[in-house]
Amino acid sequence: MGARLSSRRWQLSIAAGLTVFIVTLVGGYSGKWHWTGYSGNDTVWDWLQLLLLPVILATAPVWLTKGSGMRRDRQIALAVLVAGFVVLVIVGYAVNLHWTGFPGNKLWDWFGLIFLPLSLAAVRAWRKLHSEITPMQLAGIIGVLIAFGLLIAGGYALHWRWTGFQGNTLWDWLQLLLAPVLFGLLVVPAAVSWVSEEIKEHEEKHEEKVLEREEGREAEPGPPDDVRGLRSPPAVQ
Repeated sequence: MGARLSSRRWQLSIAAGLTVFIVTLVGGYSGKWHWTGYSGNDTVWDWLQLLLLPVILATAPVWLTKGSGMRRDRQIALAVLVAGFVVLVIVGYAVNLHWTGFPGNKLWDWFGLIFLPLSLAAVRAWRKLHSEITPMQLAGIIGVLIAFGLLIAGGYALHWRWTGFQGNTLWDWLQLLLAPVLFGLLVVPAAVSWVSEEIKEHEEKHEEKVLEREEGREAEPGPPDDVRGLRSPPAVQ
């Protein structure tokens, strides 16, 4: 009963929060509520900058510990969502969709946006593959590193403007890479360890309760032997 009530309260809190958010969203864009600041941040790019990091921080520990157990339909839904986003990016640049906010952002800007998610994906992949990495997987890792090196060389030596690398110094690269690397190497393993311990502790408590119930049922006294031996008298004809 208590768990059900707690779950109900949690659902009501989420519903109330979403309602407030939707009201401010409508008021910010349609009602001209300037105090929301939404009218100045009206592109997909702005919302990605706002939401991507919090979503990753909230879901990464669970994703890293329980991601392999994700249901097939959810995996398909996630793949469709990622594919749809890739299509939106391509169309946003090709057709110059201003509401996406993508035109004008170069590869350097995308690195600043997605390096943290990529570092989390790399941590998960490394935890899964480092003990039994295959030659094909090793070749894939080397290929990614070579492609990254070619992008850097092309951006600086061949003046590929679309990369946005020119003008960025070693200090800028450190600012870009240091946080994702430290987050992937230190913060994520600590968070995963903490979540794993919490899950393990919860499962142990649940098992203890189940054992206590079973032992209690076995310890319940049954009817005496003499009572068991009594038979009801035959019915009178």
